[in-house]
Amino acid sequence: MLGDTADAEDALQETFFNAYRGLPSFRNTAGYTAWLYRIATNVCLTFLRRRHRKDKRLAELSGRETALAEDPDDVVAARQILEELVGVISERELEIVSLHYIAGMDQGQVAASLGISRRAVAKRLRKLRDRLDRLRR
Repeated sequence: MLGDTADAEDALQETFFNAYRGLPSFRNTAGYTAWLYRIATNVCLTFLRRRHRKDKRLAELSGRETALAEDPDDVVAARQILEELVGVISERELEIVSLHYIAGMDQGQVAASLGISRRAVAKRLRKLRDRLDRLRR
C-alpha cells in the first residue's frame, strides 16, 4: 500500500503499537482481524497523507505546479490510485478503497470492519470509480 519497504516497516510497528494501546477499547463486533486491518489502513492513510503534503510543499518550494512526481517503475498501480485520491476524497472513502482494493476484502468484510452496510460500501465504491474516471479525463 505504501510502496516503500522502510515506510511499510514503520507502519507495521505503529499499527501494532496502536493495537496494543487500543486493546482496552476493543469491541469484538467485526472480529480481531478486521479491527487490526482497520488500524493498519488508518496508519497507512496517515503515512500517505504526510507524503502527499510533503510532496506538495516540495513542489511549491521548487516552483512546479504538479504536486507529485512519480517514477512509474517504482510505483504500484494501487498506490498510484490512492495517491490520486488522497486529499480529494474523505477519510472514510479512503478506508473503503484501501480495505477493498489493497487488503483484498470483499464488500461484506469491508462493511463489517467499518460498521456500515454492504450496500453503502458498494454505492461508495461505484461513486469513487466514477469520480476517478472523471479525474483522469
